[in-house]
Amino acid sequence: GALGLLLGNRADPSALLNPENKCIIEGHFRLDQLNLQSFFEEHELDFDDSCIIRREILASGKSRAFVNDTPVTLNILKELGEYLVDIHSQHQTLKVINPNFQLSILDSFAGNNSLLLRYKEVFADFSRKSSKLKKLRELESQAKREYDFNQFQYEELSKAKLLENELELLEKESEILSNAELIQQTLAEVSFSTYEDETSIYNQLTGIRKSVAGLIHFDKRFDGLIHRIQSMLIEAKDIYAELNQIHDGISTDNDKLKQVNERLGLINSLMAKHQFLEYEQLISYRKSLAKKLKIAENQSEELTELETELNTLKQNLKAQAQELHTLRQKSHEGLEKIIVDLLSLVGINDARIEFQITQINQFTSTGIDKVEIYFSANKGIKLEPIGNAASGGELSRLMLCLKAILSEGNPRGLIVFDEIDTGISGEVAIKVGKIIRQLSQNTQVLCITHLPQVAAMGYEQYQVFKDSDGEKTETNIRHLNRKARIDEIATMIGGSNASDTVRKNAEELLMSYAS
Repeated sequence: GALGLLLGNRADPSALLNPENKCIIEGHFRLDQLNLQSFFEEHELDFDDSCIIRREILASGKSRAFVNDTPVTLNILKELGEYLVDIHSQHQTLKVINPNFQLSILDSFAGNNSLLLRYKEVFADFSRKSSKLKKLRELESQAKREYDFNQFQYEELSKAKLLENELELLEKESEILSNAELIQQTLAEVSFSTYEDETSIYNQLTGIRKSVAGLIHFDKRFDGLIHRIQSMLIEAKDIYAELNQIHDGISTDNDKLKQVNERLGLINSLMAKHQFLEYEQLISYRKSLAKKLKIAENQSEELTELETELNTLKQNLKAQAQELHTLRQKSHEGLEKIIVDLLSLVGINDARIEFQITQINQFTSTGIDKVEIYFSANKGIKLEPIGNAASGGELSRLMLCLKAILSEGNPRGLIVFDEIDTGISGEVAIKVGKIIRQLSQNTQVLCITHLPQVAAMGYEQYQVFKDSDGEKTETNIRHLNRKARIDEIATMIGGSNASDTVRKNAEELLMSYAS
């Protein structure tokens, strides 16, 4: 449980002995043989040969995790834990039935890890681009369905030759043409009153200037007024000229009015057809149609480029997958022999095992091979898929043998065996203990067992026990010295009231295996 929390398992505050206090679990791990520098760099963690993982659990249920005093997420903790600890229990034995696990055993033994990693990178790129190609084809299919319709609408709008702000200008022009006679009449009247009439503004200002000019010899201030009146005369004459210019520019051509109104009718009908309230929407729609048509026309080129890339990736995948297949074919017989030899050491003397490798017609994340282990534990019994052919005890011992093989090529900081030796005894228990002890040459092994033969083979032994004060029960653990180990192993052999003979047997067992 404590290891599980250090490896990123979810915390359950109800399991705390005192829920009002913070619980702290800390583990120290040696990393010098595990090649984890790149992992620590990737996650910006301080790397050292000795790594300290700490987990703090609050009564509220919240928890915090630290690697070398740097806060980390549970996901990072889980990922790191995959490299550090392998917890193997009876329940995990079912993994051996999983085809992916079976294939991973063969790849590990064949030394395919680097090649498989390169293959997976290419496969991931191939999968991404295959997905992109599928979407592009769907878009192309949709675009083709819409192309003729979009082309028709675009040509209709292009033929109309719509201009920016054209509707507003046309409406203004139509209004002027529709009222041309009224505008001309008004302009003529104003022009006449401004300049041509005897009592026009211009003539009146001329008379005023003449009168004021006669007063200049009385007061020099009238000179300034004369200049201002002269400016008014110039402005009046300019206004008169502009009025005439506008008057002459007003068209009363009914054909022109007809053309403008027809143009307005075309624009308004297009807006109604496409259900637009604003003229700018029509312009934007024409632009969007042009863009869609261009995309549809360019998609074929993009599809061709992507198909070319995928063909290249496919050839690369095929070559690497075939290389993986060849290495697997070369390695499986050697692996089968090693497994059979190890199984005989744990009491399955007549075992036969076969890795059946079948090529499939599609790429997967592990190549083009389907691997299935066939197994028989007894003479005269045909090979069958391991899930059908092996008992629970046989699966457990097979998994132990596989762990022994895997540990040589894939060292872990720690392997935990959680009562995987349940259901065996006698000579078989001794053989299982030897396999576990052999495993400890490459990695640290923590083995939870009720078998005295297995316990005696450990370099160190701890006793897990429970204490109760009548109100609550506590689980504790203690390290056993040599005398305590003899007592504990004797208890495992003969019960709590072990005889001197049993104690002597326990001492002999310990001397035989723990040296």
